[in-house]
Amino acid sequence: MLSGAGIRNILVANGFSGDQSVRFFTNAVDTRTRGIDVVGAYAFDVGSAGRLRTSVGFNYNDTDIKKIADNPPELAGLGLDRRTQGWFTEGPKTKLILGANFESGPFMINIKETRYDKFRSLDNNAANDQSFGAKWITDLEVSYGVTEKLRVAAGAYNIFDVYPDRTTVANTIGLAPYGAGPFGQYG
Repeated sequence: MLSGAGIRNILVANGFSGDQSVRFFTNAVDTRTRGIDVVGAYAFDVGSAGRLRTSVGFNYNDTDIKKIADNPPELAGLGLDRRTQGWFTEGPKTKLILGANFESGPFMINIKETRYDKFRSLDNNAANDQSFGAKWITDLEVSYGVTEKLRVAAGAYNIFDVYPDRTTVANTIGLAPYGAGPFGQYG
């Protein structure tokens, strides 16, 4: 996203409000992401009660911007803003998923815990940068096998209605009051 005095001047010169920003999509950023994914699963019988399947997944990523292509001549000198660069580099570094699936006859219960790491949101004005804490999200589903080929399920994502931390930046355009986290702003 391009914003700041240069964009404001272009907008005003063309009859638009200077309180806007401009966004256009291009393949202008070269990044390098390094990380690791680890996944494990284990299943076992729980006596005559049924079968329990467990799983764990862990992901670590670190992304760096290696190069940003120049803007077209009409926008020369108006670089990719700090906020947009932060979308590439400041997201959660880790994600952990713990899962359990218990099956007994036609009944099945799935539960999944997902932990999203802390992250930062950069602003074009560094004084408005904000850090958001790590969060745990719980998903639950219960199902019943009506026939061999038909299963009826009911469940919910984020059953404890966890929200990202509230943003501290003044909201003047009606956005949700929560940080733009990896699991959504609406609980």
